[in-house]
Amino acid sequence: MTCQTNKFNKASKAKTITAIFANDSLHKGLYLHVRLNKQGINKAFIFRYKANNKVFTLTIEHYPHISLDKARDITTQYNAILQSLEYIKKRDKTFNLLLLCVC
Repeated sequence: MTCQTNKFNKASKAKTITAIFANDSLHKGLYLHVRLNKQGINKAFIFRYKANNKVFTLTIEHYPHISLDKARDITTQYNAILQSLEYIKKRDKTFNLLLLCVC
């Protein structure tokens, strides 16, 4: 579990936790994002992935509007899409190298 601390309380000189990202060890990229705001506690399932040395975050749905099983299913689909895109990128790079060698 990773914690993100954004606010610093000057009166008590202590950091307050404003957001927590809890990752699912079974599915790559699935996190439960728990955040404290003025209305209360906000919980959402998010999908985080890295592409081109940048980290991207997609909100799947807020809890309890979606179950953990459904969030895992969606994450599995996202990971399959990312793997197919990586395969296409590697295939095209290899194909371009072959064309350069032939010419």
